[in-house]
Amino acid sequence: MFLAGNTIGRPCYSCFQAIEDILTRGVRHLNFKNGAFVTSVTSNSSVADCIDVLCASSRLLPSEKQILQECLEQYIELCNMPSTTRADFRQLFVFMTYVNMIWEIFKADAESRGLDVPPMYFKQVFAVMRQRVIDAHFPKSREDDNAHFGEEFGKNLRGGFM
Repeated sequence: MFLAGNTIGRPCYSCFQAIEDILTRGVRHLNFKNGAFVTSVTSNSSVADCIDVLCASSRLLPSEKQILQECLEQYIELCNMPSTTRADFRQLFVFMTYVNMIWEIFKADAESRGLDVPPMYFKQVFAVMRQRVIDAHFPKSREDDNAHFGEEFGKNLRGGFM
């Protein structure tokens, strides 16, 4: 499971596993860009090497390259955190947002070639993370809901982000 395996001072292993899983599935299993990267990106390639290979290609759009590079920056930032520092939930959320965008790039490419792409497990984890951010910023307390704008406003505010 993606949320299991928290280590002290490090983001949960699942975030790192998510990007590795996305890159492996996208490049190797979905034959991203008609299999152009299957030989250059192996199952033993590091995340950084894989993203570098993808970004160096002329087959990707500039917008796709930018998403990959920004994800790599987030990944490196999380990897370089001191062992005494715990990852901020917002950092993990931003990182998982980029992972999701990369998956959407791979998925769109596969679907454009007529492949059926089933949803990935990390999407469920992403939905849980998203809900936790919403709950942290918009408490469900009836007292808070009614404090300034009334009960309906509180319900609609939370519902608008779900």
